Amino acid sequence: MVTIEHLHKQFDKRVILEDVNLSLNDGEVLTIIGKSGTGKSVLLKSIIGLMKPDSGTITMDGQVISDFTENEYNLHVRNQMSMVFQEGALWDSMTVGENVELALRIHKHLSEDERKKIVAETLMMVGLGHIENEYPEDLSGGMIKRVAIARAVATRPKYLLYDEPTTGLDPVLSNVIDGLIAQLNKELDVSSLIISHDIESIKKISDRVAMLYQGNIIHTCRAEDMWNQRNDIFNKFIHGEVEFL
Repeated sequence: MVTIEHLHKQFDKRVILEDVNLSLNDGEVLTIIGKSGTGKSVLLKSIIGLMKPDSGTITMDGQVISDFTENEYNLHVRNQMSMVFQEGALWDSMTVGENVELALRIHKHLSEDERKKIVAETLMMVGLGHIENEYPEDLSGGMIKRVAIARAVATRPKYLLYDEPTTGLDPVLSNVIDGLIAQLNKELDVSSLIISHDIESIKKISDRVAMLYQGNIIHTCRAEDMWNQRNDIFNKFIHGEVEFL
């Protein structure tokens, strides 16, 4: 379980996260929704240690990790937790295989043959077998998303963080990514925390939904109950009401 308590983050005088409290339960898919610019990506980057919160705590499996140094994050967190960035964030100068292998080189003590085997198996898992020698510039948007997911799951983490995994994709490719997220959650027994604006995707793959608004988590509910809530701000957002936006 990952637990966030009283998390605060600001840049200069602008408060981004204020007293955020949230838990990701083992085995679940939890999606965070909210308007652009409300701090959703900042929250994910704080959890995985790419940003330091100003105050509050982040706990992973009972261990407080929010005070860890960069080296401690690499040793104790990033072999258990991976992130899929919004635009894929692949290295253009590396082949697909080298991109997927990168985390294995950093976080796992494996031989080259063992790494190559995991890379091949992981690419097959996301439906992209035998493209290890391709470069990101030769791939479609949907393929880039799947390679980014393959890189994230190559270390077989316990927790996966996704930043807008279906952004920029057509409905067919969005369905492919949704199915892949659900499949990996079951096959690899991971817990997933997702940022998304895609209401259709949220309905299909989420167990719970949480809304971040003005720096706070103002509402959480089961995804299957998201259309029957009494929170006015939450309801306006999921119905796309222009007045709210």
